[in-house]
Parts: sequence; structure tokens; C-alpha cells
Amino acid sequence: MTEEPLKIEVLTESLRLIMRKLYQQIALDEKLDEYLKEPRRFIEIFAAKGYKELKLAESFINYLADLKILSYEDEKFQWALKTDPGSRKERDVVEKEAIALKMVQEKAMALYGILKKFSDSLVGVLKGEKGDRDYELAIWDSLYISDLYNFLRKEAIKRSGLKKNGVLIDLGCRSGWSTINLVELLSPKEVIAIDSSEIMLELAYQNILAMGYADKVKLVLADVINPIKLSARIDGIFANLIFNRYESSHILDILFNIAPLLEDEGIFAGLQPVKADSTINYAELMLFADPEFRGYPTFETFYRAFEKSGFKDLKIEKGMFFNAIMLREKKKK
Repeated sequence: MTEEPLKIEVLTESLRLIMRKLYQQIALDEKLDEYLKEPRRFIEIFAAKGYKELKLAESFINYLADLKILSYEDEKFQWALKTDPGSRKERDVVEKEAIALKMVQEKAMALYGILKKFSDSLVGVLKGEKGDRDYELAIWDSLYISDLYNFLRKEAIKRSGLKKNGVLIDLGCRSGWSTINLVELLSPKEVIAIDSSEIMLELAYQNILAMGYADKVKLVLADVINPIKLSARIDGIFANLIFNRYESSHILDILFNIAPLLEDEGIFAGLQPVKADSTINYAELMLFADPEFRGYPTFETFYRAFEKSGFKDLKIEKGMFFNAIMLREKKKK
């Protein structure tokens, strides 16, 4: 029996419904009903609950309103009118959520586990507590090898314009599956896999070795916020969800550091969610519970940084897949 291909739109909608349930549970666990018996302005709710990160807390409350968990009128919130648990509408919602959970369990269970872990930590983040990063390698590895991430990485490589048989960098290789994808799809002479985490590089080495590609890969421990030195220029760079690990103000520094590594007309491409404006969306809000997460960059920040650092023809497809060309100005004789 052939396995059904991954339908990314269906899985995305399923994840949205699961997030709705997780956010709803956070609201119940926080006993917001104590503060919503009478309509209250969001700033009063934040103060009462001890929330310290105003931007994140406002996004959280506003998202509960978007999900119709809370209602919002005249800058005041209250619990939205609840439907009868026996009503057809309520049964439909419960059924949809059950189907969504089944879909996510089958196709992205590791992602659900991470989201659940982050949702449990989110309240502490909203109250200003410092997150405690837990390197559970098996869980992180199963996330990166899940159908969802595998699909997104391969799609990014297919759209990248990176040439075959070249020397490539995998920037932010994490547990090595993006490096493995590059080897399998582009048959490069070599992939230089770079990451700032020693523990992730150890895991990457184990995965690359298990797949039989150790002779194709060189592992480098480096932080892209600092200049990286290589003996020769390379043909292309692939970045795997790296920019959301740094503040937006650092994107230009990162691009300045990697630009000298590329041959003229070399390609820089990758997988990176990019959003329309600085508003925190529901998908990234929960991820702030990971101390490494700094938020998704905006289109404007991204375009300006690429333009200033010498890259040309930046293309961003579906707000997620990007590529640009390094074109240096010719020196006048």
C-alpha cells in the first residue's frame, strides 16, 4: 500500500487547529476567567497575571480573541459566548480538532511534541522568566527528520538555484538532515556543514555517518555572527532556519560575514519564514519559549539587508523559500 503524499496545506491547517487548542488550554490554566468576569483592558489583565513581556503578552491575548476564545470590544476583553456542548457547531469543532490531532500525530508528531513543550513554557516566558533550553537530542532529531520538515527543506533546495557538483555550505545544519538533503539532491563535491552548537554537530556527524555521506561532508563549529574563514570561495550556501536565531539587527552582519565566502554569481538560498510586518503571529508566539528563538524577520528587513550586503535579485517564494545571487562590483582599472 503506497503512502499518501504529504499535503502541506492540510497539515498546516491541522497544526493551526492544534495550536488553537493549546492556546485555549493556556488561557484556562492561567484562570483568565477570574479577570474576565467583567470586561477588562488587556493592560489590566497583564498586570494582574504578572506578565512582563508586553509585546508577547499582547500577541497572546489578541490571538485568543482571533480564535474566538475571547471577545474584544472597546479595548476590553471577555470570554466569548460559549456554544452548547451538545450543539452541532460544538460537535463539528471537536471533530475537526480530533482529525487535526490524528493528522499531526501521523505526519508531524515530533513537531506537536515540541509545540506542546513550548506551550507549557510560554506562560513563564510571558512573565519574564528565563527559559531553560533542554537538549533532548532524540526529540529534536525526530523533529528535523519529520515528513513536514523534510518536505520543506527539499522544496527549498529544489527552488534554490544551487548548482550540482559544486562546493556548498550548509549554514545552521542542526542535526544534519539539511546536509543529507543537499548531498542527495545536488551530488556536491563537498558540503561544509556549519553550526554554532557543538552538541548539534555531534548529532549531525552521527546522522551523516549513518547515511554513508561522511566522505562528502566537513563539519565546522562556528557562529555566523562572526567572520568565517575558508581556504577558497565556494559555489553556494544553503541556510536552514538560521535567521530566526538572531535579532533582526544582526541579519546584515551575518550577510556581510558570509558574502566573502561566495564565488561571483554564487547563490545564497534557504528555508526561512519571512513575515509581512513586525506583528508576532500565532505560529511564532509559542516558539519564543525556546531561548534561541528571536522571531521571524520581516520582508523589509530581509530585502534591505541583502541589498546592502551586495546580493542581487533576492526572491522570496511563499514567504518561506528564498534565494539571491552574489554579484560584486567590478573594480575599475
